[in-house]
Amino acid sequence: MSSNSKFITALLVFLFAFTLKGTAQDYEVINLETLLNSKQRAQKVSSQKSSLNKKNTGNSLNIKKIETLVFDVSPTIYIQDNKVHQFENTTPIMASIEDDSVRIIYTENDLFQNIEMVKLRYNKNSNMNIDVSKMNSFSSLKYFFIQCESSCTENELANIFTNAKGISILYQVIQSE
Repeated sequence: MSSNSKFITALLVFLFAFTLKGTAQDYEVINLETLLNSKQRAQKVSSQKSSLNKKNTGNSLNIKKIETLVFDVSPTIYIQDNKVHQFENTTPIMASIEDDSVRIIYTENDLFQNIEMVKLRYNKNSNMNIDVSKMNSFSSLKYFFIQCESSCTENELANIFTNAKGISILYQVIQSE
C-alpha cells in the first residue's frame, strides 16, 4: 500500500469515527466559565451592533436563565441519603444532589416536575451513570450543572449521560473543602 493510500485510509477511519461520536451524543457539555466569557464578549459586540444582542449569545443557550439558576437563590430541593428534602413552600426549579443518591431521580415524584436544573458533584472515583430517559418525573429539565471536585474533561462528563438529547450539561471545576 502506498503512503498516500495509507493516509487516505487513516483519514477515512478518523472521519468515520468522528461522525459516529457526533451522532451518538445529542447534547452539549459546556464549561460554565467559557460560556459566561462568551456572553461577555457577545455583550461587547452587541453594544456596537444591537442586532447581535440576543441572537449569538453562547450557542443559543439561555445564559440569563443559567446564571439565575447557578448564582441566584432559586427554589431548590435537596436530595441526600436517598431522600428528597424541601425547605421552602414554593415550587422548586432546581434539584441539588448532595451525595451518591442519584438513584432517586428515577422515582416518580411530583416535586421533580418543574425542575429545570439538576446540580451534582462529580469526582473521578465515582461510578456515576445517568440515563435521562428514565427520569420520567423531570418534564421541565433543561440542564445538568456538574461541579467537578478536581479537573475533569468534557469527554469524561459526556460519558456519564445516556439519552440526554436536548439537555445542556454545564460544568465547573471547584476546589474541595
